[in-house]
Amino acid sequence: MSSMYRLSQNDPNPISNGTTITYALPRASYVILEVLNGRGERVRLLVDEIQEPGDYAVPWDGKDDHDRDTDGGFYVCRMIARGAGGGASIRSCEIVRV
Repeated sequence: MSSMYRLSQNDPNPISNGTTITYALPRASYVILEVLNGRGERVRLLVDEIQEPGDYAVPWDGKDDHDRDTDGGFYVCRMIARGAGGGASIRSCEIVRV
């Protein structure tokens, strides 16, 4: 288990049909994991819950919150994690959709 918050680069990248996003939590945290388009607008909410410490892998099928395929281009995966002690950790990685 990691001693710090970590968001790894998704694999595969670039993507055509889907990808897996991995991250680690050092302590129980409220986690939001989302995919944003190039304008910074949320395309897909992947995680919105309290999670225990550990390693996680979340698939993204390249679709938006309305189950529609997204266009090709650049996207950002953003993780916001808030532990019980206060403060927030924000991590991001780029996703290329072809």
